[in-house]
Amino acid sequence: MTWREASGGQTADLAAGFFENDAGTYYNSAVYVHVESRDERIVHVHRKMFLPTYGVFDEERFLSRGRHLGVFETDFGRMALLLCEDACHAITATLAAVKGARVLIVPSASPGRGIEGEGELASITQWRDTLRLAAIEHGIYVIYAGLTGFEGGKGMTGSSFIVDPRGSVLVRAPATEACIIRADLDLREIDRARATLPLLGDLAAALPDLLLDPELPLPRGGRDAADR
Repeated sequence: MTWREASGGQTADLAAGFFENDAGTYYNSAVYVHVESRDERIVHVHRKMFLPTYGVFDEERFLSRGRHLGVFETDFGRMALLLCEDACHAITATLAAVKGARVLIVPSASPGRGIEGEGELASITQWRDTLRLAAIEHGIYVIYAGLTGFEGGKGMTGSSFIVDPRGSVLVRAPATEACIIRADLDLREIDRARATLPLLGDLAAALPDLLLDPELPLPRGGRDAADR
């Protein structure tokens, strides 16, 4: 299927995960594409930074990790892509928001595991709780796209959902079912949420002091020192 076919022949923005081959080096990547009736343009490619090597995962054995978290312009405002475990680390959503992202897109292939008190898979609950907190803390929309079906003996849970800047789940997909979810996103709600709870502004002010803490295990002396 081409990008134009996926857009139904209409002007649309699409995001999808794929395995990227860059001169023989392979990455788990996600791409954001702008499609028009006679044209298509790659807006941004994100390479997954956190490659799990625990449980049923062995990604780092086969793939290289990305080394940059980019934020990119779209017709709907600035966005960022995080792939699966990238979004499990609070610092990635934080850095994306500080760099100007107003919408976070999270494609994920998450196997089902555990059972919560009311019978929901624990992995679904964890994803929803994690991304709700990211939305609330930074005043951003979060779009979670979960793969469903079986792959490599792992049962993926699906359960896509969209969270608004106040942490409310606007729409969610049933577990393990392939489906399309839709929601209207009012981007003005981002500014309203940030005015009500200005945590992102506070963070931007304090972040330089936090990162300059000499007790942090960070390379000092610029990029040359980091390369050594």
